Amino acid sequence: MKILFFAPHSALWKHAFPEAVVAEALQKRGHELVFATCGELFNRGCIPMNAEGISHRAASETRAQVCSRCKTKASLLRRELRLTGPDLATLVDAAARAEVSAAMARVTRESFLNFEHEGVAVGRYALYQLLLRRKRISLEFDPVEWEEYLADLEVTLLALVAARALLLAECPDRLVLYNGLYSVNRAVSRLAEQRGVPSYFLHAGGNLSERLQSLMLARDNTYPFMQAMVAAWPRFRDRPCSPASLQRIGNHFLELFQGRSVFVYSTGAVTGAPGIRERFGLQPAQKLLVATLSSYDEEFAAEQVGARVPVENLLFARQADWVAALIEILRTRPEWFLLIRVHPREFPNKRDSVKSEHAALLEGLFRTLPANVAVNWPDDRISMYALAEETDVFLNSWSSVGKEMSALGLPVVMYTDAIAFYPADLNYLGTTQEEYVRQIDLALSTGWSLEHARKVFRWLAVEYEYALLDISDAYTEREGARASLLSRAFAKVRRRLDPLYRERRDCNRRATALKDGPLAEMTLARASSSVLETRTLTPQTANAEALETEHLIRQLLILRATLYGDARPASSKTLNGRLAQLAQARL
Repeated sequence: MKILFFAPHSALWKHAFPEAVVAEALQKRGHELVFATCGELFNRGCIPMNAEGISHRAASETRAQVCSRCKTKASLLRRELRLTGPDLATLVDAAARAEVSAAMARVTRESFLNFEHEGVAVGRYALYQLLLRRKRISLEFDPVEWEEYLADLEVTLLALVAARALLLAECPDRLVLYNGLYSVNRAVSRLAEQRGVPSYFLHAGGNLSERLQSLMLARDNTYPFMQAMVAAWPRFRDRPCSPASLQRIGNHFLELFQGRSVFVYSTGAVTGAPGIRERFGLQPAQKLLVATLSSYDEEFAAEQVGARVPVENLLFARQADWVAALIEILRTRPEWFLLIRVHPREFPNKRDSVKSEHAALLEGLFRTLPANVAVNWPDDRISMYALAEETDVFLNSWSSVGKEMSALGLPVVMYTDAIAFYPADLNYLGTTQEEYVRQIDLALSTGWSLEHARKVFRWLAVEYEYALLDISDAYTEREGARASLLSRAFAKVRRRLDPLYRERRDCNRRATALKDGPLAEMTLARASSSVLETRTLTPQTANAEALETEHLIRQLLILRATLYGDARPASSKTLNGRLAQLAQARL
């Protein structure tokens, strides 16, 4: 096969190095590789600049510094991993730039959504980063936002004309790029598919304890990939987890509890924190329900660029409708207390400093609430795990919290099986309002269960292991690792003396032959939808489920020790109390 790697974002080393490692592995297995990097084509604005908070309005000198770092790292990858291919800038001549300028002149506020070039919906694709940066759930842009959009659109068009020349010159059999949702990547991916070249994306895995040691490899982008995994779930539902898988999944939760990752929005777990029931004034007999809201801008962005098809005929058309219905239900159920947890991404957080449009809508909705309903705002600084300790049932829309709480054995109720990126049967499901209330009652009566945890751990074995490439033999960087103060000071000095020390070290440490190279090769050669479709699982022993039970309990008790230390449970009905009973039953 001849494989084209569209790799213009070398400055983002955590993306660029894994991408290059896969390219090298395929080349070593005899395939012809074309490794295309930027070469300053995107000098007006790009993903690495976005990552550093540098806009198209920044001084040209500031943007040039990012371009310089990007070119230096691209050169390092080419030299150390023996990857060859053109810079995109060399493929865009004066005529192509004039073509882009003429195309830009046709774009108006009225026409941008339907704007196409080369049959590719670049007008839509160029929206993606803007909608996320601004946390928008509408397309009414002020003058500054419109200017941002036009800058992103111009870069997307430049990528498209460069890719057109590249595809014509190289005639690849496959296209591979990192993150199929970035505007430039999505445009190039669509152009390749339109011309009969299957397009694949790479992306770091979801296990936070080893995120950089694994990679998604699948067609198109993360949305259809996750939906395909959910569709494949029945194949794996009855497959017990191995002890090694259970430990790796347990390590993910230990990292979640720390709350250090930029991908974790909750504050870390804190032992000895004030009780939730006491803080929000629950009556002793009231059952605590916690509704976990999701951020809307990511869903809206995915829908606008065509990565996610809007779901029709939902029980609640909008998340706000769901919350309003819950409030009305609680008016008739005084024995329940509802705590509505607003997603921290709606407000400034570790990853960005913007308040979302949706947050303003929620603030209006919560002006008048019954006595048995309260709101948990991000400013409250309450950990999700403090809530988990005393919550009887979680109510979820599509947040990953739905699987995380069930992994701890807690019951969760959903109102749709069409939105969340995990199987609905990990939770309770009610798709009519009457059935939804019945499922809450059922979840309350069933309560905590080891079987909730078992199902989620089995699902996470699919999501974090079976569906991913393992690149741990090539990339050893651990995001959650905490170095000592002395080590950090030494690293700072060393980086000043040699800015590429860490990147050179990564190149030198990589395996000479990627262990999962054959799996990557087979996935591309067969034009499989993903690694999950290609992977062959090993047979299991007769006692696999008994072994799973033993090691699942072991992992839950490790999580309990991390959450609570030596603290005795205040009640057998708390999460600590349930896990303590599990420990007693094990003796």
